[in-house]
Amino acid sequence: MKVYRLVNCKTDSIEVGTTLSRASDHSNQKLGKGMYFAATYDDACLFAKIRHKYSYTHLLTCRLKGMTLADFVDLRKNPNLIIQSDFGKLPREERVPAYCKKYDKKGVIWMPQRGGWTEVLLLTEHIQDAVVIECVETLPT
Repeated sequence: MKVYRLVNCKTDSIEVGTTLSRASDHSNQKLGKGMYFAATYDDACLFAKIRHKYSYTHLLTCRLKGMTLADFVDLRKNPNLIIQSDFGKLPREERVPAYCKKYDKKGVIWMPQRGGWTEVLLLTEHIQDAVVIECVETLPT
């Protein structure tokens, strides 16, 4: 499965063929601890144009080894799927990991309420040696 990640080369590897391992635990979405990606190249470019409190230097095209869309809970059609389940009673940051564990999923795909792009969350326990950098693009400054 191909995904796109914005990084700052001061904190993340940008060498083709290497794997990424640093999770994003400070995300505003707090859907769960893990690594966040854009689902498409265009989504990543759209997200990169927004002002952030941190800066990005590169756009990485990554491959999630051995993973397909079927390994993720797709919340694009039903954004309230997890909230409407029994897991909706859990604290926000625990809902997605608990739901994914029960249904043997590695993360979620969703569209944030504000933005207009699609994101992918790969939960922390599935990151190790799974995110391979295939292409590196320097972002304009």
